[in-house]
Amino acid sequence: MDGKFEAFWSHLSLRTLGGILAALPLIAVIFSASLAFFGNRERARTESALAHHTELVEGLGQLSTLMLNAETGLRGYLLVRQAEFLQPYDRAVQSLGKELATLHVLVETEPGEQPRREKRARLAAIQETAAQEMTIFARLRAAVSNPGSGNQDLARSKAAMDILRAQLRAMRGAEQELLAARLSDIERVRRRDYLTIAATLLLGLGTRGAAFYFFNRRVVSRVAALTENVRAPRQQKPAPHPPSNTQDAIGELEKELARGLPQVRSPQEQ
Repeated sequence: MDGKFEAFWSHLSLRTLGGILAALPLIAVIFSASLAFFGNRERARTESALAHHTELVEGLGQLSTLMLNAETGLRGYLLVRQAEFLQPYDRAVQSLGKELATLHVLVETEPGEQPRREKRARLAAIQETAAQEMTIFARLRAAVSNPGSGNQDLARSKAAMDILRAQLRAMRGAEQELLAARLSDIERVRRRDYLTIAATLLLGLGTRGAAFYFFNRRVVSRVAALTENVRAPRQQKPAPHPPSNTQDAIGELEKELARGLPQVRSPQEQ
């Protein structure tokens, strides 16, 4: 196998040889660029998913704060009958729909079908419980003129709020698990980047070494052989290297020198 490869290599023209020697380092460049391109794409997707996660967690926190403020404000109003206590409740009524719509958009743009389906189900349950709670809040506010009529709704409100807190807590917990998985992905990409750098360095050194080896075997050694052939007649010696019969510029030079140099016979031929 080595002999066939050597024979194949020795009959390449200089033009073909130059192309191969130029292509070898280019392989390392293409390899490195390809890995960098795909690595950057994956890194961008992971960073986008992390930003998405942060927005969703903040949205859940906003929703929890709105509902808590609404409950606190309404209960304060029911106790003291002062209108300023209704301000947090009124802000929650105005902002709840927008906050839920934002969460809905974030859930629908969640990367990955499975996480998106799970979050969609969790958000639907949260939205239903929040709607029930706001309905109870509205009845409690309307019942302020009839003391004692809202006692059952107060109990229902507390139960619904407990359920809502548990649902929000569960969804935030699922987000933390997803965050941990994505941080693990980032660490995996980072390790792969280090391996890519090492592999690219080794490939670059290997291709440069191969280019040097082939250039030395194919060009430098043939020029050295020509030099020995030219020097041999002055030393009254026959040319030690016959023409290689390679169809390139050095091959033609070998033939011309073989025809033009004086022929010196070896002692055995004399």
